[in-house]
Amino acid sequence: MTSFLRRLIGTRLHWFRAITFSVTATRDANPATWHFRRVTSAILWVAMAECLMGCGNIAVPDLPTVTALPQPLLGAGGLCGAFTDSEGNVVEAIAIGAASRKYIVPPGASQLQLGVDDDGLSNNSGTGFTVPVNGIFALVPPTTTPWNWQSNGVNQNYRFGENDGTPPVVAINGLTPGDVVVVGPSMGSVSITGSLGDATNADGALSWITGTRPYYNLGTFPTYYMTGISNPAGEAVPLSAAVMNWNGTPLPNILVTAHITGANVQDLTGVTDSTGVAAFTYLGSNPGTDNVIFEANGGSFTSVSAASSISIVNATQYWSVPELGTLSISPKSVSSSRGGTQKFTLQAQRADGSPALSLGVTLYIVGADKLSAAVMTNSSGMANYTYKNAHSGQSFLVAVATIDGMAVYSNTVSMEW
Repeated sequence: MTSFLRRLIGTRLHWFRAITFSVTATRDANPATWHFRRVTSAILWVAMAECLMGCGNIAVPDLPTVTALPQPLLGAGGLCGAFTDSEGNVVEAIAIGAASRKYIVPPGASQLQLGVDDDGLSNNSGTGFTVPVNGIFALVPPTTTPWNWQSNGVNQNYRFGENDGTPPVVAINGLTPGDVVVVGPSMGSVSITGSLGDATNADGALSWITGTRPYYNLGTFPTYYMTGISNPAGEAVPLSAAVMNWNGTPLPNILVTAHITGANVQDLTGVTDSTGVAAFTYLGSNPGTDNVIFEANGGSFTSVSAASSISIVNATQYWSVPELGTLSISPKSVSSSRGGTQKFTLQAQRADGSPALSLGVTLYIVGADKLSAAVMTNSSGMANYTYKNAHSGQSFLVAVATIDGMAVYSNTVSMEW
């Protein structure tokens, strides 16, 4: 009798597992919830029966996930670039960093230029970066500007720093919009002057994550134009999403759709590569806010990402580099033992000094630890975040938010564990 029941439970278990894999989570929340509750109840019933019969454990697989990938956080001295036309006019500015990244050539672009993220380039030193671009290596000296600009001339709307660098490196030309370009992983190092320490890899000096922060009287860094969350109307923006199995394994050849609603309604489609990443080029022509949701369709499953937002700003306002709001994190540095916890306080203000209320803020930790978290400010423009360290070494914390349509970066907190 016992043997018969075990065989029966085993048969039912396979049947229920088949149902699990055939269920598709649709956008209609009610039917999706109903089906999953029904299947889950069935699996739990069989699991209970099998445990009672002593047949062992049952593993219930989770659905694969699709996650939006933010633009890389570059420190001063990091690798960046721009898709341009044949004359070097910027079409899409991109933050690259040390890891491999995939891009789709935007409309109007025919070449990719590479350079270094810094406001003053002439006194940089180091080996520079060796960067594979579609398998062909490009050498980027430490003094290389990502694009040339002149007041009332070429790229006058993309001004940054002292404009003292050597010409950009054209890594690849003859491109056609829609082409796939894979950049990295990059090797080498760049040393910048000041108190930011020794030479760093293509991620730059993470103790100074540049973003939209001004540097003394030298205006912006190139990364002002690379946030991805705030862009001038008419400029192309790179988007990407990663599809992973329940155990973190990248899933290739999965159809991903970027559903964009708001001021610039559109659907973009892409297919994941061997790393599970699908890349897109998005163009917002109308000022306003767009919401982006990625949907991955693997045939046997459909997964949907959390929503993220992109602010499209009037181009004249954006290029004038207006006074920005502020984000500040305290304490500004931490030194503690591995595994410790630290509470941080964040304050957000608009450009006029008033508190930024009910503001969604994303916190990024890079270095020895790598994670992100979201908080929301209260009626005083304040928010708290408690972080628990996992790995020994140096990590860095930065906060990013959109205040009055513009991307704002906080001070970078250095943490030694």
